[in-house]
Amino acid sequence: MTLEDGNTDFIGYVNNLKRLKRLHGEVEKRLSVLLAHLYPNAPAISEVSGILGGRNDLIQFFFSGRKVVFELFFSPSQVSQDLRLLEQSQAEVKIAVLLDREINSKLAAEYFRKKPDSFPFLWLSEVLLPSHESTSYARLRELIDENAAIVRLRRVLEHPAGEQFEPIVRDLLRDFETTIALRTLDTPKPANTKMTHRQVISLIILGQVKKLGIPPKTLHYLYGWLQSNLQEILTSVEQGFKTYLVTDLGEKHYIWNDKDLADILILNVEGQESVHIVVFLNNIVNDFWGRIGYEAAPILWHLFHFYAEDRVIVFPPAKQHV
Repeated sequence: MTLEDGNTDFIGYVNNLKRLKRLHGEVEKRLSVLLAHLYPNAPAISEVSGILGGRNDLIQFFFSGRKVVFELFFSPSQVSQDLRLLEQSQAEVKIAVLLDREINSKLAAEYFRKKPDSFPFLWLSEVLLPSHESTSYARLRELIDENAAIVRLRRVLEHPAGEQFEPIVRDLLRDFETTIALRTLDTPKPANTKMTHRQVISLIILGQVKKLGIPPKTLHYLYGWLQSNLQEILTSVEQGFKTYLVTDLGEKHYIWNDKDLADILILNVEGQESVHIVVFLNNIVNDFWGRIGYEAAPILWHLFHFYAEDRVIVFPPAKQHV
């Protein structure tokens, strides 16, 4: 039995540990590993006599004298006693670890009934499942570290004067999100990572632009624009047109066929003077469709088709004189 194969195995794994009376020990061990990774100089000690007449499941000690206490809530009948251990602790940070509702729905119900203004908590799955490790690190850092970025950001934005920083923070976060999204193009994705087809195709297109050495922070507007206009791209490819993304990486982005491309960039009929990046999209879209089992769309319309039609309009066939 492993913890990697889904929820059923996780429930069985936990119930087996409970039956063997090893669940507390395994969770304390796992928490110690997570905490040591985040704070290697702050030891986490299990079964500490942290209060008079009782023991806390795990306490982490910092050199400054600051303490973080964890209490494990695994039995509905023990909720009151475990809450007392947390409430009487003198630790600066108090964190509960709760059984997931899929394992025992009564546990969480009893915990929140007894303590509506609850202590911060983690679900057991967040502690034990390797697939949740990154989430666990983020939540532990947020709960324990007063100087964590997310804690400081919350304090700034909650301040009466924080509203003026909201637009700045929003733009910075958009830059960060785009950078992270682009990096996913170069790194293997976990099996449980879910992205929409719209996001995947948009990221593949951005990957082509990124190869030109364009800084990721300049691509966040294009990323959003591509997702909003992706249907136009797919329709153009499906109908057999040669399809191009044309962008100045600023505020001007276009989906053009080859006639548009020739008219604007070659014939320059509108007097365009700005520099554009051009990405051919048919191969990108057809490659993605092939991966998900769709048939590729062949190119049916070429440049000469358009100009042959225009020639008929501009120069209609001469009348036949008998």
